[in-house]
Amino acid sequence: MSAAPPYGLPYGPPPPPKRRTRWGLIIGLTVAAGLVVLCCAGGVTLVALTGSQNNPATAAAESYVNAVIAGDDGKALRYVCTDSDSRASHVDFTDYVHTKGITDSYVVNTSVRLWNLSWEATVQMTLTASTGAQENLELPLAKEDGKWKVCS
Repeated sequence: MSAAPPYGLPYGPPPPPKRRTRWGLIIGLTVAAGLVVLCCAGGVTLVALTGSQNNPATAAAESYVNAVIAGDDGKALRYVCTDSDSRASHVDFTDYVHTKGITDSYVVNTSVRLWNLSWEATVQMTLTASTGAQENLELPLAKEDGKWKVCS
């Protein structure tokens, strides 16, 4: 008598071959998806933070220029950085405004960026003289002690 195989009539058909699970592929795809989600969330957060700084930077630039136009040096100096270069630039700008007879200003554009963990902004303004002539001005701002200030 011959030996019967372990499959066949009383045992059913042979079992299907085992399929290997590709754990490396599953883990790699999971890590890649996680990185994409983190990058998107980081980008959205950075855009939101930058957008939230636009209005305060614009307001600081407007307040500074309006104080200079009004001749209120004490108020204008609150919006100037503490370094000596910025103070000297303030004196030059004040002389320029009064020499040219600047009477009005308005903001054209504000761009804010985070550079080396420091906030910086550039506010583009248009100055209007008493003669009606208009000139463009670009004010560099930075955050100092938590407040936006004009820095040279």
